[in-house]
Amino acid sequence: MTSSGLVECGDGAVWAQDSGGDGPPLVLLHPGVGDSRIWDGLWDRLTARHRLVRYDVRGYGRSPEPAGSYSHVADLHAVLDRFGLDRVHLVGCSMGGGTALGFALRHPGRVASLVLACPGVPGYPWPDEPESDAEDERLVAAGDLAGLTAFGLREWAASGSDAAAVEQLRSAARA
Repeated sequence: MTSSGLVECGDGAVWAQDSGGDGPPLVLLHPGVGDSRIWDGLWDRLTARHRLVRYDVRGYGRSPEPAGSYSHVADLHAVLDRFGLDRVHLVGCSMGGGTALGFALRHPGRVASLVLACPGVPGYPWPDEPESDAEDERLVAAGDLAGLTAFGLREWAASGSDAAAVEQLRSAARA
């Protein structure tokens, strides 16, 4: 039976969903250009063989804004503990891949396997992109959600701007 709701993580919370079931536990970690709804198209097919868990990182999707500093790895740890999962398979895309990698390095005994799709690598010195960085910083400073969404569609949405892509990037822009 699927359950969802807020999971307490230190001084904050994240919205999480657990499909329940007896299959091997598979945790789906979303990219920074969207939220956990990115897995909607796979959810039903994967629940036939796996117990699935997904959650929205703080400030994304259905999760509240962060109240202070936090750690993606610590939040993943809290979600696993909340659902009583000792050892899991992690699937992470981009930002979620970086979280999966960081978690596996800190807690190798809790990770059965990793699937990393274009992972962000914590601590990697990405090259500067002055024009793009300046535009992003200007939009963030202005609190321009529509502008940030349009920026994200232009920079990262190779699939185009269908309604699902727009909603994913709006969630990311909010965060």
